[in-house]
Amino acid sequence: MKILIYLLFVVSVLFSCGRGDVSSNEISEKEGPNRERMVSTLDSLIVHLQKKEYDKAKAYFVLPKGISSRRVTNMISKLIPKREISQVGIDALANEQYFQFGTIAEVYGQDGIKKAQRIELDTAKCYGINWANWQTKSSNLEVMATWDENKFKFFRIDNLGKISANWQEKL
Repeated sequence: MKILIYLLFVVSVLFSCGRGDVSSNEISEKEGPNRERMVSTLDSLIVHLQKKEYDKAKAYFVLPKGISSRRVTNMISKLIPKREISQVGIDALANEQYFQFGTIAEVYGQDGIKKAQRIELDTAKCYGINWANWQTKSSNLEVMATWDENKFKFFRIDNLGKISANWQEKL
């Protein structure tokens, strides 16, 4: 009981004082992968991208084997200008009515499984968010990540920046 009270005190102090350099991508094991954590991780990622902190942004990705750091930085630096990611798109993903979160198989079917296997990821640890009606309506949105060491690491972010501020009106 003392441990629980102490833990609650420490957590409340941390939240009242701010999180400092602790990334929202670093969480306790008990929370596990979920929609809120993935959206929060994307929020942290876009902050680094907007500030052009590409070395910090690299930590949010599964990096291809054998690729140079310079090439990774070049690819990451193009995510916002090419509209592969945006704050509006990230905010939209929180809407459970229109966007589905789940395992890669649930959210992207065989296509998602193939993309994860292609880079040798454990598909049981891969998750994504896609339009809820992705099976009946063609979707080119891709937000796929692996749950690695208690945080999400993305291996696909595609067309998330193309979701406009009035996306619900277009449905």
